[in-house]
Amino acid sequence: MSNSPRPNGAEIAATYMEGAVPESIKCTLQRKLFSHCSYCSCPIGKGPGWISKDAAKRCNTCGWVYCSDHVKDEGHCEACLDTAKAADHAGISLIKSAIVVGTGMGGLAATLAMKNRGVREVTILERTDVLRTSGGPILVQTNATRALLDIDPKVMEKVFDTAGPLDDDGAFKTIDEKALFASKLSTKIESRRGNPEGRSIVRGNLQQILYNRCVEVGIKVHFGMKVVDVEQDADRVTVTAEAYDREKRSFTADFLVASDGIWSRVRQVFFPDVPAPVYQGYQMIISRAPTDKFDQMEMDCWGELWGKAHRFGFFRCGDGGTGIYYARTCEEDLDKDKTQKELKQILIDAATENRYDEKVVKLAKAAEISRLYRFPIRHLQPLSHHACGRVVLLGDAANAMQPNLGQGGGMALESASILSQCLLIGETLSKGLEKYETRRIGRTSVIANESKTDGDLFQASNAFTVLLRDSLFSYLGKQTYKEGVDELEIPDPFAYLFSYRLLSWPHPVK
Repeated sequence: MSNSPRPNGAEIAATYMEGAVPESIKCTLQRKLFSHCSYCSCPIGKGPGWISKDAAKRCNTCGWVYCSDHVKDEGHCEACLDTAKAADHAGISLIKSAIVVGTGMGGLAATLAMKNRGVREVTILERTDVLRTSGGPILVQTNATRALLDIDPKVMEKVFDTAGPLDDDGAFKTIDEKALFASKLSTKIESRRGNPEGRSIVRGNLQQILYNRCVEVGIKVHFGMKVVDVEQDADRVTVTAEAYDREKRSFTADFLVASDGIWSRVRQVFFPDVPAPVYQGYQMIISRAPTDKFDQMEMDCWGELWGKAHRFGFFRCGDGGTGIYYARTCEEDLDKDKTQKELKQILIDAATENRYDEKVVKLAKAAEISRLYRFPIRHLQPLSHHACGRVVLLGDAANAMQPNLGQGGGMALESASILSQCLLIGETLSKGLEKYETRRIGRTSVIANESKTDGDLFQASNAFTVLLRDSLFSYLGKQTYKEGVDELEIPDPFAYLFSYRLLSWPHPVK
C-alpha cells in the first residue's frame, strides 16, 4: 500500500474547479476506448443493433465520441450545445419548487443538485422517523466522483477527506489465492488520465455527508412521512403522505423526484405495468472490520475470492474501516430471521468450511456485529421511461443495480447531476425530461444488465461454469495487463463505465 501523501478534499476540489476536467477528457480520448456514445450510451462497434464505428463521430470542440444522432454537421456535439445553453441559463431552472421522496444517496444528491442550480424550494419526504444510514461499503468510482464534484464540491471535499483510496494492490482470485484478474482501474491510473480519484466509503457515511450538506443549505426534511398517493395536473404535483399517527398531509410543488428505492411506491402509481423486482438466486451478508485489525493482517487493499456458488470480498474504506461481504447462492428466505450475532457466525462458518485463506477467516471473525446486514439480491427490469408528466424516477426506483460493478451509487449520483442540468436546458419541462431520458435510460440499462450478467457469472454453481468463469477472467487478465506496457495504453475492459460525459460548466457553489 502506498504511503505517499494524498491531497485533501479541498485541494482536489479546487484543482478540478479550476479547469482540470477538460484535461481529463483529452487524456481519456488518447486511449481510444469508446464503446458507447458519450451522450445516449448506444453501443458503437460490431454487434447486432450497434452503431458502426464509421458512423460514430468525434466532437471538434470537446473531443468525446458520439453516435451520429448527437453530433451536428458542423462537428459540434449536442453535449457542448447543452453546456453552452446551461451556461446562459445558469441559476434559472425550469421549475421553482420540487418534492423529493427518499433520503437515500440519489434523493439527497438530486436535492442538492437542483437547489444549487436554481430551484428555489426543495422539500424531502422520508418514510422513516430518522435518517437511516445502514448499509455496507461501496465504491465511488471516478465517474461518481465527477458527478459529486458537479453536484456540490463541498460534498466531494468531505468524501475525499474521510473515504479510503482505490489502490492497485488487489485482484479477483480463486479461493486458493490464484490471481485471475488484477484490475488496474485504480487511483493512480485514473489520476494519470486526468480523472478525479475513486474512493471507497461506507454507504451510510456518504449518505450522512449528503444529508448534512442539505441541512446546511436550508433544505427541509419531513421524516415519518409515508407516501400513499400522488396526483398531478398540467401545472403541479400533489403528494399525499401519512404520518405515524395516521394523520395525512398534502405537499404540492412544480415537480416530483421519486428516489424511494427498489420497491418505489411512486413507480407503482405511474408505471403499474413494470414487473416487480425478481430475486436473483443469491444473497449477501455485509459488514465491516476495524481498520487496525485489517492492517495487522497485511492483506491487499481490496480483493474478491471466488468459489463455487459463493464469493468473499473486502476493501478498505478509510475512516469507515474495512468493508466485508459474502455472497452465497441460496433460497431467498434462508436465515432471514437470524440475529446479527447469528449472521456473524454464518460468516465465520462460511469462510472456514469453504476453505478460504486463514486471513479471510480472521477478517470474518473481526466483523462488527452491529454492522452486519443480510439482503437478497434482486433485479429490476430496465424501464423504457423514467419520467411521466411532472414526475421522474431516480436511483433504485428507476434502475436498481446489482452490486457487481460497484456502480449502484455511481448511477444515482450521475442521474442527480444530469437531471439538474436538464432542468436548465429544456425549452419546456417535458423537453428537459425528454433530454434526461435520452441521457440516462440507455446508460443505466446497459450497466444494470451487465451487472446482472456478471452476478450470474460470479455466482457460478457447477463445475463447468466455474471453469468457464475462471478461464475467462484469467485470459482477460493476461491480455489486458502486460509487463512493459504503459498503463495508459492498456485497452481497458471497463472503459464503458467511465467514458461518459457529464455536462460540465462552472458550478454556482464555490
